[in-house]
Amino acid sequence: LVAYPLIDLKRHNISPRNYVCLLEKSLIATCAKYGIKSMTTEHPGVWTTPEKKIAALGVHLRRNITSHGVGLNVNTDLWWFGRIVACGLEGKSTTSFEAEGVMGKSVDDVGKVFVQEFANRLGVEE
Repeated sequence: LVAYPLIDLKRHNISPRNYVCLLEKSLIATCAKYGIKSMTTEHPGVWTTPEKKIAALGVHLRRNITSHGVGLNVNTDLWWFGRIVACGLEGKSTTSFEAEGVMGKSVDDVGKVFVQEFANRLGVEE
């Protein structure tokens, strides 16, 4: 699942750091809806353990308008991640909903949950 929200942070009175926290909390809540316990660590992204990353996060701002966003592994083929050092973090691995035992969920299904979690935290009704 790739989500690139375009948000005017000034309009919503959100600092860049709070925006990153909003994204992280939305991802953690999305995982929780499917029974996956996740967290933040000292490294960017969202993790199921300190060694297994389930979501990446990257934010770009220009004149307080966000671009870029998040990547959440739902049913991603993780084979390629074994061949690279993701995010430059030696000894860390990547996981997904399927690898965590949540089978049969589509990116569409999970995307709808993420959008709702994100909107709730942003204070958007629809």
